[in-house]
Amino acid sequence: MAKAAAIKNSFYYIGPAMPLVFQSLATLIALLLAFLGAFIWPFKRFFRFFKKGGHMYFILMVVALISAVIFGTLWAKNTGKSNTNSKVVILGMDGLDPKILEQMMTEGKLPNFSKLKQTGSYHRLATTNPAQSPVAWSSFITGTNPGGHNIFDFLRRDPETYMPDLCLAKSEPPKYHFKLGKIKISLGRSRISSYRKGIPFWEILSKNNIPSVILRCPMTFPPDKIYGRMLSGFGVPDLQGTQGTFSYYTTENALKQETGGKVIQINIDSNHTINTLIYGPIDSSSKEFTNITMPLKLKINRDRTSVTILLQGRQEEIKKGEWSNWWRVSFKTNWFTRTACICRFYLKSIEPHFELYLSPLNFDPEKPVFCISHPPSYSKKLAQEIGLYHTLGQPGETWALNSERIDEQTAIEQYSLVLRETEHMLFTELGKFQSGVLFCYFGISDIIQHMFWRFMDQEHPMYNEALILKYKDVIPNMYRRMDEILGKVIDQTSKDTTIIVLSDHGFGTFRRAVHLNSWLRKNDLLQFKPSYKPTENNELFSGIDWQKTKAYAVGLGGIYINQRGRESQGIVEPGMEAEKLKSEIVEKLQDLIDPKTGTKAIRKVYKKEEIFYGPHTQNAPDMVVGFNIGHRVSWQTALGGTPTEIFEDNRKKWSGDHIFDPALVPGILLISKKSKLTNPRIIDLAPTILQLFEIKTPKEMDGKPLL
Repeated sequence: MAKAAAIKNSFYYIGPAMPLVFQSLATLIALLLAFLGAFIWPFKRFFRFFKKGGHMYFILMVVALISAVIFGTLWAKNTGKSNTNSKVVILGMDGLDPKILEQMMTEGKLPNFSKLKQTGSYHRLATTNPAQSPVAWSSFITGTNPGGHNIFDFLRRDPETYMPDLCLAKSEPPKYHFKLGKIKISLGRSRISSYRKGIPFWEILSKNNIPSVILRCPMTFPPDKIYGRMLSGFGVPDLQGTQGTFSYYTTENALKQETGGKVIQINIDSNHTINTLIYGPIDSSSKEFTNITMPLKLKINRDRTSVTILLQGRQEEIKKGEWSNWWRVSFKTNWFTRTACICRFYLKSIEPHFELYLSPLNFDPEKPVFCISHPPSYSKKLAQEIGLYHTLGQPGETWALNSERIDEQTAIEQYSLVLRETEHMLFTELGKFQSGVLFCYFGISDIIQHMFWRFMDQEHPMYNEALILKYKDVIPNMYRRMDEILGKVIDQTSKDTTIIVLSDHGFGTFRRAVHLNSWLRKNDLLQFKPSYKPTENNELFSGIDWQKTKAYAVGLGGIYINQRGRESQGIVEPGMEAEKLKSEIVEKLQDLIDPKTGTKAIRKVYKKEEIFYGPHTQNAPDMVVGFNIGHRVSWQTALGGTPTEIFEDNRKKWSGDHIFDPALVPGILLISKKSKLTNPRIIDLAPTILQLFEIKTPKEMDGKPLL
């Protein structure tokens, strides 16, 4: 079986080179036939053979020669003038801000970034509009603006139901299913497809027989079939189908449910034992779509400083303030199959309240529910080389820290583990790297700035003087770690390797939240039903009277016209009426003043025709709000909420952000070669990568080569 699997996997690597294989085979056959004709058969016997039908021999030889020419031509056409021996290493360091980077380079604190700048090129990198990671990394991948790749936000809205949904990937049920009595039986697995369109640069490289190794790049779930290897990144869900739902076990009575987590109340019996449940994947056969569960037993040890976890025949003791090792567990999803996952525990407290944190249930890389790598066996092979690792698309814990279910130090420990895993992946692959592209994505740089920016901003509502000495250097230290990783890459690559370092956007402080739907309501553009009593926590457009609503906001800065013929309950006529309404919203919203600060909350509101173009523009929001740094769209707006007031303080630990006007949050770009362009854009990276292999930029790409 192992041998068969190895043979099967080998086809993933030789597939793109098949034209060359056919060319070589045809040429070999032709030369062999010519050799037989010229040296083995005597001249007279050869002519007797020809008269008796040997002309078929010549026909066969001619066909072989023609085949060699045809396949050789096709191969040459396919590869063009590509340089298959070039080597390009790309480090995607999400969210590195040019202001911080430039200051630390000036102070001599980032020697490897400074070295790359001196020997090559450094620029601020224009990000996408909006400046969101899924949007920007999709533009990096395809070399197009959002209208070309169809990703406009973290969230998209269904014009039929108005409901928000993640734009990362969509799941479709198995093709075949039937009922046996009351039991629903499906044949095959659910199918996953990406909302991202456009042509990825690695697809073009594959067609030119140039290998790529792509590690954790956002918007790569499900993975693309490439000439090389790919491990999916941002977009891979947890076992519950979310982007990371934690569980929190506590004896405390106050059971407020958390965004991003499930709080589970527990009891300790007289034997100091806790019997509870782990909530796993959704049971699709149930009408209520409840979670499949498994029993979890916890034994508080005599010294009351540690707990023994007993789960599926295994046990492990963890002390207060410690993380467990990875646990490999499985849920029985039907009569015949079990679904595997991996998870980790953190013991926060035993007294006065018992508090245990359970991480989101990650896919087991050796037995993932859905394919998360190409070839499919790659995630398993990588786990066997470096050990178990997070497979969740965004593995850094954020909502647990937001809701104070874990503290800052615990979060830092988890971030460090994720960073070490990614670093191990990078240098494992770098040790094998001989040609083509090696890309590795570091997302923890983004997460750390989201969660620790408050320690850099004394005016932030969540600035904590008591903790400042302990955590003020967390963000600068992260930049130093990125510099160390870059230094190792420089040391371990040859001089003919091109090194590219980029971030997709910069960062800024997020002090005040803006409720866009509340603004629309106060301007009579969004209406509640007369009988509805609004609450501060309403979401998903609760109580909205769509027959009187002209505009609504959903996602992280998008505003839509409730347009007749497009939205299911649209009332605004397309054309002149819709355009007039958009102009009115733009004019009024750009003058929005925060009464607390006396400053303008918004730099500019963009109509979609101003910033998007391409085959998928019709899916974009009608307007995109570009906020000034300090103000950002509220979490409630993203999910269709309409609180009473327009503004509120941001009292979450998620204190730094980048969803501002893109002109205010450029990313960074360093290349170990001199660049000819002074104002590079993230859409220019894909053409530049192709340029390094002497491949012409396809007409579908909007970007231009930088070198």
